[in-house]
Amino acid sequence: MPIYEIVGLKEDVTDRTRECLGVFSEGMERYFACDFEGAIARFKCSAELEPRMPGRDPGVVSKSFTGLHRRRRHFRDDPPPENWDGVYEMKEK
Repeated sequence: MPIYEIVGLKEDVTDRTRECLGVFSEGMERYFACDFEGAIARFKCSAELEPRMPGRDPGVVSKSFTGLHRRRRHFRDDPPPENWDGVYEMKEK
């Protein structure tokens, strides 16, 4: 199931936000290729470009990369099978 995050109206999105989204997309490509260390490196770069961050900006509770960072640590310790299709089964909310 695709996950979407609203970042703003098309005409209001800054170049920095577009760069952030591009870097995040690179992280997702690495994540699905099971390059979890490469993915987290791109997610960290994306976080530096993020215009609104949890813990820094009021009203921001979480971002997409937060859960992916936890999964990356999980997969580092317990790698997915070779035929992994990118599906992650959540055990709790």
